[in-house]
Amino acid sequence: MSTLRQIGVPDEDAVRIRALAVNYAPGARLPIHHHDWAQLIYASRGVMSVHTDGGSWVVPAQRAVWVPAGVRHRIDMSGPVAMR
Repeated sequence: MSTLRQIGVPDEDAVRIRALAVNYAPGARLPIHHHDWAQLIYASRGVMSVHTDGGSWVVPAQRAVWVPAGVRHRIDMSGPVAMR
């Protein structure tokens, strides 16, 4: 049995996690937007392209891209996409 324990549980306001599971049709596009929180955009199926003012990233299945809070971005789907 492991002796590791979590000590000092953070204040409930210190850690916030949001989850989203959406399937998109081929050619779907999420228009330019931003969030007040950072986002890990993960493709469990399909290929997405994430575009920001600083560059563009192709996100194939089983890969992800990190978008920091406040960064304007849009997402284009290449074929059917399962975003998580």
